[in-house]
Amino acid sequence: MKISQFANRFGLGINTVRYYVNAGLIVPEKRNGQNIFNEQNLEEMELVLMLKRCGFSIDQIHKTISLTRISNLTTKDDIQDYLAILHEQQDYLMLRSEQLQQSIDDLGKYIDEIQKRGDDVILQSSKCGVPIEFMPYLCCPHCDRSLNFKDTTIINTQIIKAQAICECGYGFKIENGILITEGGFISEYDFPDLDRKFYKDLPASWITLFQKSYNWMYAQWKDMKLKGKIVLENHINCYFFLYTVLNRLDKDVLYIISDKYREIVELYKSLIEIQNPELKILYIADSTLNYPLRKECVDLFVDYCAINEHAIFDSEDDLIGLMLPFMKKEAHVLGTYFYFDNNSPSYHKLLEEYPPCRPHNYLLSFYKHLVRRYSMKLIKEELDGYVTDACGANRNFSFHVAGDRMSLLSYQWAQSSDTPR
Repeated sequence: MKISQFANRFGLGINTVRYYVNAGLIVPEKRNGQNIFNEQNLEEMELVLMLKRCGFSIDQIHKTISLTRISNLTTKDDIQDYLAILHEQQDYLMLRSEQLQQSIDDLGKYIDEIQKRGDDVILQSSKCGVPIEFMPYLCCPHCDRSLNFKDTTIINTQIIKAQAICECGYGFKIENGILITEGGFISEYDFPDLDRKFYKDLPASWITLFQKSYNWMYAQWKDMKLKGKIVLENHINCYFFLYTVLNRLDKDVLYIISDKYREIVELYKSLIEIQNPELKILYIADSTLNYPLRKECVDLFVDYCAINEHAIFDSEDDLIGLMLPFMKKEAHVLGTYFYFDNNSPSYHKLLEEYPPCRPHNYLLSFYKHLVRRYSMKLIKEELDGYVTDACGANRNFSFHVAGDRMSLLSYQWAQSSDTPR
């Protein structure tokens, strides 16, 4: 019987049969350089497959079959030796069976816990509004005047709905507790990540790298005295640091969370209200980046990939430069910067995919340019590492070329006396 016939008899591939032959589990005859399989080989193959189904390793199967070949199981001692091997594996399988049953029970309990958590989740828009504490910080971005509010709905000291108008004609509205401005530009290359696939499609190695940066940033966060201060994070459509440490945030801090897409702000507002509804947060849906806020009111600006993202769609304005008017003179910037090596394939692919991209974005030279341009004082920085694995289906890093190194640098800056205002 030739190898193809033998393989077909057991529904195996020819390469699998060759593997068993090379391992010594099957010993066919040799005729003219070809393997010829006989009835004994058929019986041995049946035994090999049965032992394999019973969890025997290749080495264990080889040892077992070797015993039958040597002895033919003709003496009582040989049969006892053979039974000892089989009983040993049976005992092992029984132990594994008990362990597996315990694992099945544990997993079932955990599934029930997660299912209950899912049953308890009820997304409620407009649950929270603009906290009254933010009212002194709201003003016209054009003339800095205070605003007149009308058609206002306030629940539990939070503004759920309102119209804000300035004498100069500027205005915004508050709907479902979100401050919504008009105007601004959104690139045709941009889109809202409503399914949160920017997170879900990240390869495991990338998530590990991101977590290292989250840990480093939070370690610096804990050392800051932020009680009673204002923290701003925007461009949350990309990645969102505050959300990753949501249950560890101080309730005595005022938070401003903003994105150009109203639906993204609504999404995260709902998610945050489920997990930590006591936080005092001003949600802003705005694509102008000229917020209706008092100048120099922000104590900490958080950048998680925000500088990178903004520069993909805007080749002229630096995000830091746009945020400086809102930052106090002693304000800090806490963030991350992603970069490729010079002349990397990924950098060139980025420029091809996003024609509006700022030159040198995703290069370390751009990061250093921002430090020099705005005379930032470097407090700390940490190279979290790099990834080379393909980004898979993640559209946010579609320009990354597999094998190319993308590094992640975490940093903390402070404004200096030379920072331009």
